[in-house]
Order: sequence, then structure tokens, then C-alpha cells
Amino acid sequence: MGYKFMMKSILIFEDDQLMIRSLERLLSSHFQLSFGSSLEEAHKFQPVFDFYLIDCDLSYEEEGLEILELFANAAGKKIFLTGRDQESIIKKAYEAGADEYILKPLCAKTLFQSLAHSENCKQSDLSLRLQGKWGWAQSFCQRVEAATQSQQPVYFTGETGVGKTALAQMIHDYSNRHEGPFISLNCSEFNENLLESEIFGHVKGAFTGADQPKKGKLLLAHRGTLFLDEVATMPKALQLKLLKVIDEKKFYPMGSDKPEHSDFRIMSATCEDLEQMVQRGEFRQDLYYRLMGHGLNLVPLRSNKDHLTKIIKKSLNSDGKRRLLSSEAWDTLLNYPWPGNYREFYKEIEMLFEKNRGMIQVTDLSPAIINPLEKSKKSDYLDSLFADACENGLQETLAKIQQELIQYSFERNDGQVRKTLKELKISSHAFYKMPLRRGTQVSEA
Repeated sequence: MGYKFMMKSILIFEDDQLMIRSLERLLSSHFQLSFGSSLEEAHKFQPVFDFYLIDCDLSYEEEGLEILELFANAAGKKIFLTGRDQESIIKKAYEAGADEYILKPLCAKTLFQSLAHSENCKQSDLSLRLQGKWGWAQSFCQRVEAATQSQQPVYFTGETGVGKTALAQMIHDYSNRHEGPFISLNCSEFNENLLESEIFGHVKGAFTGADQPKKGKLLLAHRGTLFLDEVATMPKALQLKLLKVIDEKKFYPMGSDKPEHSDFRIMSATCEDLEQMVQRGEFRQDLYYRLMGHGLNLVPLRSNKDHLTKIIKKSLNSDGKRRLLSSEAWDTLLNYPWPGNYREFYKEIEMLFEKNRGMIQVTDLSPAIINPLEKSKKSDYLDSLFADACENGLQETLAKIQQELIQYSFERNDGQVRKTLKELKISSHAFYKMPLRRGTQVSEA
């Protein structure tokens, strides 16, 4: 069936031997089963089960209603089974404490869905894993758990490094698609043609260089999950094609007139404000609404100092060795803004492990963490270069950088050409084709 139940327990009240055998075959590999067939036997059981499957008519008509009342205050989910599709019986069942009412003949898919959607069937360790790894509030963890029990799309937002891909993988692992593949693709890593090939695949000869056919991520994600990271970078032409696939679960590989079908669940993520992009006309509104479903915004690491304190302690001793931080090192780590979030944090921990210090001083930390202002200046400089490249083209920006470096080396070498050529490992041709600033004195020494 593809459902994951972690061996919960079910108490079943049924007197039909054929039905009992059917339920055993259906449920025994997923649940711990106990059976009863009357109200008298029901009194022998403690109300400690995760589920109760109760037939309506046992040794006498509507005996199941009395059993329902007996377990009405039990924490487990009560599912009433009967072949009687009468409004009066349905009303009595719910008044007696039933959570769901399922008609016979029993549909296995319906029963498994009822069990999978139970609050008592959610994997008990999921919240613990979420809180341990990210320190999120219980209310957010409940929203994540709801996403594991759904087939709706999941849309992640948050800064880089907050764990969007890791959370998508976790939701897949706890969903009823966990036996299928989890296929991840970062849309920002490819140009438009290559991205289309990555998503849809292509046949041999579809374009120059397509020497072999290729399966796309859509086909690979059949019966599983397709996770599209940085979906905001997807060109609008591909957005339309993706929209149709989500609606129809059918697509054409590049160069093919033969449709392929894929049963996949879509998840996506971005650091951008997709709603603002829709308003600016940069992202399709209809696709935006298709991707929305369970919206999960992952907060940055710096927003939860208590959790940061916990993972610092846990991470420093995760390999079994005991390490201590000086008070100055503690303050530095806690007050650093962690712009790269968890990705940057765990990289820093790895670096500290490599230094193999028992007592970690502030000087053992990365320079960027000790002096984030210098990192900020570097970031501002790169932002400036990037803006120049976007405006004037990469080649022109690179030419400016090359000219500035040659000028800088030339001046620090007191205008001596040969020293400059040797220092920068460039030819005299490369040097003389660069225009130097007016007033620069040239020496051939």
C-alpha cells in the first residue's frame, strides 16, 4: 500500500471468520492485532490501543454500538464497520463515539487512508526529529506532520541554508509515497534548454549534442516526489509546460511526439518572494497557485538563540569527544548572524573538528565569524561586481578587474614592467594592451 505505520496496535471486534482472515492478511504486517467478538470480551481489554475497528452487528444487532460506548473515552481512533447504510445507525455510531463510519464490503484503500490520516498514527518520532534538528515550535511541527499525510503540493520558503531540501526529503520519507523515489532538482543550475531536458527528458537527436535518449526528472519521480529547488528561476516558457504536467500528469520529452505519464507529488522551494514576482509578471500566477498547498516558511538559525545554544553543545560532542568553548567563543557564535544558516553552521563545526582542540578559543573560529564586518565588505564588493556584470556584461567587468590588478601591481613595483609581468605571470603583450592611468611612469627594468 505504501503506508508507514511503525507497528501501531488495533483492537478488532468482528464475528465473521472470513472477514477476520481478510483483515489479518491486510493488516498483520503493518499492525499488532488483537481480536474480540462480543461486548463481554470487550470488558477484558484495557483501552490502550491506537485503533478500534468495531463491527455493528455481532452476537446480536447493534452490539457494536455498545462496544463503541465502552471505549468512547479511549485515546485511540474508533472506526465503525457495517453493511448498514442507514442514517439512523450512522447517527447512533457517531453519538456513541465513532470517529469514522466505513461501509462493508470493506475497501482496503479506504481503510488504510483512515488509518493513515489518524492523529494517533502520525510517526511519533517525527516531531522529535524536527525539534531536535531545527528547534521549531510544536505548531509548526504539526503543519509538517499534516503535509506528510497529504498528497497536496508543498511549498517551502526561507533563506539559503535553512534546510528546505532536507525537510522536503523528510516529508517524503514519512508520506505514503516513501517507497517511491525522491527526485530533487535545483532549477538555478541550468539554462533554459538544459533545464527543460532535465525536467522532461529528451529523445536521441532532439537537439545538438543529444546523442543518447535521457529520462527526465518527471519520469524518474513516478510514484514518488519531485522537488524543484529555486523554482523562481524557471523561465516562463517552462512554467507553462510544468503547469500542464501538474494538471494532467502527462508530458512529452523534448523531440518526442509520444506522451509519457508520471504519478508524482510536487514540492518546490525558493528564497525569493514568489508573490511579488507574480505581481511583477515574472512568474505565472496559475502555476503559483498550483504550487501552493502546504506553505512552510523556514525561519533562519539566528532567530532561535535557545536552539542555537543546544545544537552548538550537541554538535561539538557529536563524535564522542568532549570539547569546551571559552566564554568569548560562546558569545561570538551566539551573536554571529549566520547568513548561511545551518549549512554555514555545520561547515564551521567541521572546521573546528579538524583543528582538534579540547578548549576552543575565539581565535580558533573562522575569520568571517570573528569579524563579520570584513565578510560584509567582501559581500558588498561582490554585489557591486555582479551589478556591473549584469549592466555591462561579464567580459567587460572582467576586463576592468584585470586592468585594476595590473595597475595595482605596476604601482606597488614602482613602475617596473618586468617585476609586474613576473608577479602576475602575464605576457608583455597582455600588459601593454591594458591602458594605464594618465601620469603612470613606465620603467623597463
